[in-house]
Amino acid sequence: MNRPGMILLRVALLGGAVAAGGCPEPTGHRETTTKPAPKDASAGGRPRPASQPAASQPISQPDPNFVSVRVRQVTDPQDGWLLIEAIGEGAPGAWATGRFIPDRRIEIETENVEQFSIDISRMAINWDRRVVLRINGRASELTRKRHPVVHLKQDATGAWNVVKP
Repeated sequence: MNRPGMILLRVALLGGAVAAGGCPEPTGHRETTTKPAPKDASAGGRPRPASQPAASQPISQPDPNFVSVRVRQVTDPQDGWLLIEAIGEGAPGAWATGRFIPDRRIEIETENVEQFSIDISRMAINWDRRVVLRINGRASELTRKRHPVVHLKQDATGAWNVVKP
């Protein structure tokens, strides 16, 4: 075989190794697997739709700066620096996610949450700088820590206000 043909063959073999998974995944990506839908005894052993959670559970995360909670009622177990304290009237459940960007920003998204609390003692906040608290896209400033836990309640206009426990 002549030299140009050998180079072509080597390139083709390397391309096959990459296609067969010979290269590692880029960093920052996780491999995900899909599990079959759980069987529900009340549905005659049929798979339960994905829109119906099996039970209310906190979703544990390895990153202490991120928390995600999904509950059917406020008495369900919750863990992390963000806790749901009241669910909107008539709602079948609620969820909230929170991300703390060290030193300066807390971002929270909620659905069907009427009141929640943030345990700011679990965050390394630099109070020498402005701390932004963004809830459902609305930004405000979190002022100096007075209590280790801040309780917030949504009013009729959709604004979040600090309340006493």
